[in-house]
Amino acid sequence: MKIIFLCASLETGRDGVGDYVKRLASELTRKGHQCEAIALRDPFVSAETAITSDDDGVNLRILRIPGSWPTKQRFDAAKKCVDAFNPDLLSLQFVSFGHHPKGLPFDLHKYLRYLGGTRKWHIMFHELWVGMNADADIKMKLLGWLQKKIIVNLAVKLKPLLAHTHVNLYQFKLKQNGIEAGILPLFGNLRVKINAADVDHDKPTLRFLMFGGIHYGAPIEKFVADIVNWNKQFNYRIMFVFAGSNGPELKNWEAILQKYNIETKVLGYLSADALSSEFSIADIGITTTPEILVQKSGSVAAMKEYGLPVVCIARDWNVGGFTNQTTLITGLEDSLTFAAKKGRKNINSSSVSDIADKFLIEIKSHG
Repeated sequence: MKIIFLCASLETGRDGVGDYVKRLASELTRKGHQCEAIALRDPFVSAETAITSDDDGVNLRILRIPGSWPTKQRFDAAKKCVDAFNPDLLSLQFVSFGHHPKGLPFDLHKYLRYLGGTRKWHIMFHELWVGMNADADIKMKLLGWLQKKIIVNLAVKLKPLLAHTHVNLYQFKLKQNGIEAGILPLFGNLRVKINAADVDHDKPTLRFLMFGGIHYGAPIEKFVADIVNWNKQFNYRIMFVFAGSNGPELKNWEAILQKYNIETKVLGYLSADALSSEFSIADIGITTTPEILVQKSGSVAAMKEYGLPVVCIARDWNVGGFTNQTTLITGLEDSLTFAAKKGRKNINSSSVSDIADKFLIEIKSHG
């Protein structure tokens, strides 16, 4: 099968959807299919850039089109690539804000139909609309209403043979609006590499790892105080490690951790190997993504693939009429007990392979 994946950006390490696309496309290529990827609105390049990306020995051709170009020029460039490759399927990896700075790509469906012609479509909804949480303000609800109209119209116009999302909540909301979408679980964007030397089972340290953006509103102080109280009976050395781009909330975490005399390491951006090492020696993962949305977190997916229990420390974020069910999150006390034993859950290094197989099976069953 010949597939072109379409997303907004393909800047390695700076765009989660772009990293996802490269891993999935490379895995499908490894399985004998022909894939390419196009970034339709890439803010990290100033000129049209066509390169071959290497993913663990698999070559993937990618085209990156500058976001600064006018829309017609961008899609003309993309169409040349699509027509030359002549794929059996176009897979749109959708995020509203990737295609418009305010998340309102009203004309996207027109340009995509121009781009694809009569070819078959698949849509992966990585994000839906804002303002669906019960306590959203009127501005967010209005923006979300507009985004919902855009998404519904996109599905109507493209008529995808199949749609997916990662999140049960999003599947529920899409169905409410007449769009049937299957669940395609998220895999981590970090290839799992664990060396026995990286995992020291005798060290008297519990390492908490937070990777990527930190969301606001988390009950940080209660979380840290609970850890300190639990540790009175064990006297472990507690360390918090922050990796990747954490954002402005990092300073709030640092202040509270300093208040409780807890050691911190802020590492920023790391190479894939260095990041893999941090995941290997971590004991507990932390996410500040609301639990109802953790299925869309690449950081959580990576932590689970490395066998870490993941604790969710997040603000309340509820959606009326929907009850969340997920097995990705572990309670703090259970996580601490597990980590104190220096255990490791099953390391799942084949996750991307399994998900690629599921993608292919479902595409073929609808094609």
